[in-house]
Amino acid sequence: MKRVMWGSLFLGFAVLIIILLLAALGKPVSDLIFSILTGAMAVCIISAIVVQRKRYIENKLKNK
Repeated sequence: MKRVMWGSLFLGFAVLIIILLLAALGKPVSDLIFSILTGAMAVCIISAIVVQRKRYIENKLKNK
C-alpha cells in the first residue's frame, strides 16, 4: 500500500511539473492534452489520499 501511495503522489506531481515546464517554455499545450494530464494528476493525488486515509483508519481500529 505504501508503494501505491508514493507512486501515485510521484506520478501526480510529475504530471504537474510537466504542465508547468511546458507553460514556462512557452510551448502551446492543447486543451485536450491539458485536460488529460490534469485529470491524470487529480486521479493520482486523490488515490494517494484515499490509500493514506484507509491505512490511517485500519491502524486506528487495530490499536483499539
